[in-house]
Amino acid sequence: MASDLERLAQAVRQLGDASGPVRGQIARASLSATRASSGVPQGVPSARQAAVALQAAGKALAEASHLLDEFSKEADAFAARLVGGSPQTGARPSPAHVSLDRYHPNGFPDDIDMVPLAGIAPDEQLDWVKGYSPEDLEWAWQAFRSVIQPGLAKGMTQDDFRDMDARLGLMGTRSYADTYSGFFGDSRIILNRKPGMDALDPGNGRHRIAIARRLGLTHVPAKVV
Repeated sequence: MASDLERLAQAVRQLGDASGPVRGQIARASLSATRASSGVPQGVPSARQAAVALQAAGKALAEASHLLDEFSKEADAFAARLVGGSPQTGARPSPAHVSLDRYHPNGFPDDIDMVPLAGIAPDEQLDWVKGYSPEDLEWAWQAFRSVIQPGLAKGMTQDDFRDMDARLGLMGTRSYADTYSGFFGDSRIILNRKPGMDALDPGNGRHRIAIARRLGLTHVPAKVV
């Protein structure tokens, strides 16, 4: 049975997750403001003022999205410290605590949970010859956190993300439908339990795990086998 600390940690994490839908709406509003500013006719004083105002709105919205993203990361980290170690010492969670820190967000496939990075084996040296770059995966993680995860919580499907891509002119690696496939399709992260290993061993998704660590994330969506 979960302890009071574990229940508190889950409540804190859910609070961080609750910012996801807001981040998604802000990100879309920021993009709309930026695109609208580029379409304002030049040469008319009032039009120039409108363009400047839209550009400022886009920047302000982007900053708000960034602050909410930082809040979500801090909430995840604080929740992990509550369960796995004191905030003063920053102690790493033990394997027993790591398993308690895994959770299943609303809308996720039944076999995929958010798994703490602290319980995954360290990265090996990676090459980047699969047709995408570290920057592509950074984009994918941002899309996952701000659009895909909150969208799934609201009942969206891959078809909905394809519709979003069509409206926004997104395609290929940096599209929402492709991001969904990467995290939940055949390329999803797979973590293996191995005898004699406390940490989970990545069977697929090592590049995404490495970028998640670089970005300071605390959990990744993965299938544990």
